[in-house]
Amino acid sequence: MYFQGELAFAIVVVMHIIAFLLIFISLVNVSLAGLVFSRYFKSEVNRVFAVSATAIAGWTLTNALFQITNSTSSATIWANASYVFAIVTAASFLHFAWIYPSPQHNSLASRKYML
Repeated sequence: MYFQGELAFAIVVVMHIIAFLLIFISLVNVSLAGLVFSRYFKSEVNRVFAVSATAIAGWTLTNALFQITNSTSSATIWANASYVFAIVTAASFLHFAWIYPSPQHNSLASRKYML
């Protein structure tokens, strides 16, 4: 049986491991966004994908920072930032779905079925 102190310590350790994984995933997403953007930065598809991947990275990073913060004011800031990144993620992914694979292949007739 765990004592109360040992259980609380185990929970804190697990939360920090999860936060570390979220930060690592955030760095991987930013790297992927940079890689895709650097390949052909004039392409609208690459730019929108980079924005979407960066927004996902921001969302995971703010969730990690929310978990490891100790103050309520910081937690409120990170939670609000998480909502902002979630909105940007949804909007940029919708834009990406609208233009991918290329604008010339997306006719107006096929777009009406998206909505």
